[in-house]
Amino acid sequence: MLPVWAKLIRRDFIVKNNLKMINANAHDFIYTVCLACSAKRYVRVPNVINFYRIVEDSMSHKQEDVPKTIRKHLKTLCRGFEYVDEFLDGQDFFRQRPDAKYLVLEIVVREFANYLLN
Repeated sequence: MLPVWAKLIRRDFIVKNNLKMINANAHDFIYTVCLACSAKRYVRVPNVINFYRIVEDSMSHKQEDVPKTIRKHLKTLCRGFEYVDEFLDGQDFFRQRPDAKYLVLEIVVREFANYLLN
């Protein structure tokens, strides 16, 4: 799933769907899940329109001790899971189709676990 900064999203869509960033490490992933579950259609631009530069000594690449990092990520997963669960409860489609809601939540957990393992 592409990060939030790789998307163009209309402001009125964000406001109408009450999309918000949460204070968590994976806030962009959680936001993107809620965004994808709110949209009725997508448009993909096939051209590269930006370049992402990786800076090895940036804060996002800072190395921490493994147990501390795992605890931090598990807290984020719990907070993000609760947020997505509540967000989906506010969507008519997912209220009417709880099976679809649980499928999305399963995907969230699986993708986050893949992120942690890599």
